Amino acid sequence: MDGFDEVLTQELRTKVQAQLEKATKDYSKSRYIMTCRTQIMQGIPDGFASVEVADFNIDQVQAFVCNWFQANGQNEDAVKDQWQNFKLSIDRNPALKELTVTPVLLGLMCLVLQDEGEIPAQIGLLYKRGIRLLLEKWNDEKRINGWEIGTEEYQKLDVEKKEELLIKIAVKKFEDSENFILFDQGDLIEQISQHLRLSNRGDAYAVLKSIESQHGLLVERADELWSFSHLTFQEYFTTKWLLSLSLEDLSQKISDKRWQEVVPQLVKSQGQSDQLVQLIKQSIDYCMATHEKSQKFIVWVREKAGLINAPYKSAVIRLFCLAMDFDPDFASDRDLARERSIALDRVLALALDPDLNFDRALDLADALNFVLDFARDLNFDRAFSLYCVFNFDCDADQDVLLKRDRIRAIARTIDSQLVNKLEKLRSKFLISAKGDDFEKWWIVHSQVWKEQLIQTIVEHRDFTCDWQLTDEQQQHLWRYYDASKFLFKLLQIENAISPEARQEIEDNLLLPIAELKRRLPEQYGGIEEG
Repeated sequence: MDGFDEVLTQELRTKVQAQLEKATKDYSKSRYIMTCRTQIMQGIPDGFASVEVADFNIDQVQAFVCNWFQANGQNEDAVKDQWQNFKLSIDRNPALKELTVTPVLLGLMCLVLQDEGEIPAQIGLLYKRGIRLLLEKWNDEKRINGWEIGTEEYQKLDVEKKEELLIKIAVKKFEDSENFILFDQGDLIEQISQHLRLSNRGDAYAVLKSIESQHGLLVERADELWSFSHLTFQEYFTTKWLLSLSLEDLSQKISDKRWQEVVPQLVKSQGQSDQLVQLIKQSIDYCMATHEKSQKFIVWVREKAGLINAPYKSAVIRLFCLAMDFDPDFASDRDLARERSIALDRVLALALDPDLNFDRALDLADALNFVLDFARDLNFDRAFSLYCVFNFDCDADQDVLLKRDRIRAIARTIDSQLVNKLEKLRSKFLISAKGDDFEKWWIVHSQVWKEQLIQTIVEHRDFTCDWQLTDEQQQHLWRYYDASKFLFKLLQIENAISPEARQEIEDNLLLPIAELKRRLPEQYGGIEEG
């Protein structure tokens, strides 16, 4: 019994299921198989075991391909040649081989091979050519005369117009994070009516059935529930729409959390997505180009990152330096460091060693920012907390003491001038803190002492500046940082883009627009600066 999901209504499906269960009990010695799409199956009848159709193995792939070409009129020798060409393509490209487990995509590969004599190595190009063939040639070869109303309107459309319609359908549904796979028939008819300006819903329904019968790109999965025949097709149309957006519109999409969840899936599904990821990079830079103060801040971030001498990619260090001011996770870490009151000791080494590994270099930047923040808002209670770290005689965690001694030993070999200044500040603080009049000393001298500490750190290691940014400017920089972090995550997706494109993006991540225009005039030459 095939196609339980094709029973028209839920009420009727319930009756059919009850009849089926009764039949299996009345005739218990017989064996029964019932098929149903997983989207509609809500319960397994008593006595049935649930199994899913397995992916094709290589022998089944060969059988499918040979049958496909034989059904399309090719003789035995030609079929063998086509299989050899097909197998050679998938053996050379593991990404293509992964597509062969699915009949719909396997059929698309056969269609392209038959028309062009080869299968493109890039998955995105395979989809592009295959879908165009479905919209062009199958429209002529598979014309079905059962849908008189609406067919004429649809057949008048050229391939570009048909793609526009499918793109609108794909994109609108992809923005629904809870269910972007199944389409309600009423919603589809409404979209088609609006896009083609059809006054009769019956005409729009006929267009929908034409798309199903002529191309197989949209299929009715169950009663008035539709989807693309394969999610990859929906992802292809959505990707094509993103590529058509202006840099300004794309930057707005990338800052939307919903699209930040969708785009990685699109990048994974389309193979090497060089064009999309590079365009995302340009849109992020574009949103900063007209903000003069933001550009100055990015210049400063680049200079700040240059102070960290580490065997890591410069883009990673720039991203971290920007995070110090805009990532709430780092802010939380600094708050925690305040409570532990150990950051100033860490500075003595981590702020000064030009040969630190990257992990310690990040610790360095965190410590410097903490010390400056700590010094700016240091109150009397925190002063005593700081004393516990400064004082050699206090009871402190053994790990802290060992780290402190190691830090001082390293620091003295790197920048003796900074060490001497910090030690003088430390001595002045300890001497005053040990006395009975520390509270009075603190009231009179704390502001000067804090300013000296701040100036000392900034003078020797310019890790924090008072930019006096407005709320709007801070929000703008936060969006830039958040989008850059998102782009960095896209680059970590395996096989997302070619090695050459990845290297170019990483080399030019988080750079001021003037520098980008100098390096990549073809991509950035037309962008106006603030």
